Amino acid sequence: VTLRELLDDIYTGVLATQDDNLRGTLLARLYPHDLPVADLVGYLREPAQRSPQTRYGVFWTDRLIEKSTNEQMVQLLDLLRAPIELVRSGPSASPRGLRLLRRAPISLLRHLLENAPDSLSRELLFYWLDFAGWLRRDLVLSLPGRVGDAEYFGRWLSAHPEVQKAFVQSCVATCQGDSHFYGCMHQATSGLFDAKKPEDYGEWCADQALGECDDDVAKWFVWQSAEFAHNSKTPETRHREVIAGKLSADARLVQFFEGRLAALEEQGRAQQGIHGAPEAHPVVDDDRFEELRNQVKDNETALHANQCPPPLLHHLALAYLNGFSDVPGKTPTERLRCLLGPGNGLYDAALAGLRGTIQRADLPTADSIIQLIAERQIHYLAYPFMVSLEELFKTAEGRTVQLSEAQTRLAVAIHFAVWRLPHMEQSERLPHWLQATLTQNPETVAGVWARCLRFRLLNGETLLPDGYELAHKPDFAPLARAAAIRLLQTFPIRSKKEQLPVLRSLLQAACLHGDRTRFLELIEKKLACTSMSVSQKVYWLTAGLFVKPGSFGHRLEAYVAGSNRRIRRLAEMAVDTHAVPQSLRETWDVTVLATLVRLIGPYSREGPGPGVAYWVTLPIQATQSLPGFIDRLAEDSSAAAATALDSLSTDERLGKWRSRILDRLHRQKSVRREATFSHPSLKQVAQVLDNHRPANAADLASLTTELLARIARDIRDGASSGWRDFWNVDSYSRVTHPRPENRCRDTLVGMLRSRLAVLGIEVQSEAQYADERRSDIRVSCSQGGFNVPGEIKKSCHRDLWSAIHSQLIEYTQDPGSDGYGIYIVFWFGEVEECRPTPRSGPRPRSADQLETALLDSLSDSERRKISVCVIDVSKPDA
Repeated sequence: VTLRELLDDIYTGVLATQDDNLRGTLLARLYPHDLPVADLVGYLREPAQRSPQTRYGVFWTDRLIEKSTNEQMVQLLDLLRAPIELVRSGPSASPRGLRLLRRAPISLLRHLLENAPDSLSRELLFYWLDFAGWLRRDLVLSLPGRVGDAEYFGRWLSAHPEVQKAFVQSCVATCQGDSHFYGCMHQATSGLFDAKKPEDYGEWCADQALGECDDDVAKWFVWQSAEFAHNSKTPETRHREVIAGKLSADARLVQFFEGRLAALEEQGRAQQGIHGAPEAHPVVDDDRFEELRNQVKDNETALHANQCPPPLLHHLALAYLNGFSDVPGKTPTERLRCLLGPGNGLYDAALAGLRGTIQRADLPTADSIIQLIAERQIHYLAYPFMVSLEELFKTAEGRTVQLSEAQTRLAVAIHFAVWRLPHMEQSERLPHWLQATLTQNPETVAGVWARCLRFRLLNGETLLPDGYELAHKPDFAPLARAAAIRLLQTFPIRSKKEQLPVLRSLLQAACLHGDRTRFLELIEKKLACTSMSVSQKVYWLTAGLFVKPGSFGHRLEAYVAGSNRRIRRLAEMAVDTHAVPQSLRETWDVTVLATLVRLIGPYSREGPGPGVAYWVTLPIQATQSLPGFIDRLAEDSSAAAATALDSLSTDERLGKWRSRILDRLHRQKSVRREATFSHPSLKQVAQVLDNHRPANAADLASLTTELLARIARDIRDGASSGWRDFWNVDSYSRVTHPRPENRCRDTLVGMLRSRLAVLGIEVQSEAQYADERRSDIRVSCSQGGFNVPGEIKKSCHRDLWSAIHSQLIEYTQDPGSDGYGIYIVFWFGEVEECRPTPRSGPRPRSADQLETALLDSLSDSERRKISVCVIDVSKPDA
């Protein structure tokens, strides 16, 4: 198979792979000698991965330029028009839907303008300037040491005034005849990138207006002349006189020019507060809105009577909500007055119609709004209804506003289901009506929102209104408490990878604000689904780690360790500086921090250093975040933190972090000594010297371990056949099979109590520890406030080899335990009913071999505080 055939198999799906690096490598090897320009264009697709630093992304933005001549780059730009037009003419065309498809041609265009501008024909140049203008909001504005694309194009056009004029003429030719000519020109001329106008631009526009037969085009050029004269830094009167002189051949155009200039001057005075007129607002002097004003005049009575046609209300609501990019104003009032003109008549009518929408009989239902999501449509009364709600609560003046069930459902559906416009205001706080509804009816909010989310996800939507705010904004906490878990129940276990950020935000919100019991039940239910995608499983396991570290730490580690792909998903949940709320990080305990350092540490990478522009990838973000995690462990005075740092310092995978971990381990020991040290009293010293009551957890652990060893010897070698107490017997007192583990535990607890009670030491069964977990036994000194947990297992228990880490060591994190614990095993030998649990390596054949094997499973630091006692209760040989 040739490399070209391999590339074709990948692109046609014959060879299934999501490896963008492989695609980039093949393209770089084949182009241009074995893959001509004409064929190369067919391989430009949106990448499987979001990261721009894959070899596939770098090929299209950097390597392609390095390997191409100017002629080949021009040919590429020409050929790329076809796929770009296909995307732009699609039903859901949006610059945000393009990543690589927008970067590649913009990179080529900029390189040619910098190095060979004459190689571009005017037609090709204007096409890509128009495309760049369409992308304008998403073009990189600036990078350290580099002028951004938008700024560069503006500078280049400023330095080429004749090209700038020709581009304007091209825009006019494109928009002429359009029923929305002014709107078309507003969009088309965005490709000028605010370039400085030529010195003679005003006079040139006047010449163009005189030569035009189309009235809209002539007025547009006159309008440009007036704005140029008004904004010019040179004396305005000179430009005004020259332009007026040129237009004197057409009295109608002169009148339009003078009127437009006067309106601009009036607008400037109003904005500067001249005349002290608080009610003065700039008016959009645009023919596009003249028809709208006339409609408001014609429907003034209908607006007051709440019978206005829905399309007119829709347009008024858009202005109120900042849905028109070219209608200025910081408040709804300013925007409506700007749109409708001076005087209160039209404004009062518009506001009356909008406020009355909530009482209209023709309102849609919540179900119909949700159904429109699939069709990417908005009901004409959707935005007016939201304005009506806002006005209702704004004018309540302290009164409680109670919405009906239907109104509540409709409001929630519109808020979370409609497609918000780019310029629409996004509040940092919940709307007043939603705050009240959450207090009155949280279940309705959660239920309707969950349905909206389901439809959005099925429709391929990758954004969730208010989803990010749920986890990141404190004011959204009530909404998160009401809806986060309900939304997670709706989220499908297999989704597009572009929808993972939605899942991440919901999981974070549930970690912070959700009901803990319900959330843990949902996590287990989701993880039980065998068809769940790998990415989602990492997300859910990580959420489990955040909520219940003791139960999920080892499960997460077992699933992701050694897989960079899975650790990347973990990093998205833990170290992505833009996606992980600080409030969530603050909830992480020692287990969480240590687990993250252990798993993500090997994945981290250093940035290229100061003075170099680079993309801050997840591995680099990990390098920036992990020091903070390690420092937090160092500042924690608990035994658990000391154990965690000690364990991390011996992990070979963390070699590049070893120096810092050892330094912080030393610091933590100092912190711990300062926090826990107290001088023993004379009485305590005397008791220890007399071999009486222990003074701390270390003494207690040593005493209990020694006592267990004595009990084990008595059971095995004593005259009373103590081993029989751990077996069931028949009616003839003949031993039959081993007793259940809890019965064995209770027998041992009784033996310990009888020996420790005289020292004032308590022995409890099923003692409560952190994270709602229970150890089998706890030996404690109430006067000293310290204790030692013990975990008990039969030699045939399935968790025999793992419980020492997954259970006992977790219990020793209790502050009173100081890291000490005892692992107790009952050895029943090779009896059929309880054969020893197998493991890798030789199977233990005796209690002593089992005890040695269990001790070998501990690290040096763990062996210093964890004791193992295997009690032989097997049947003696006949």
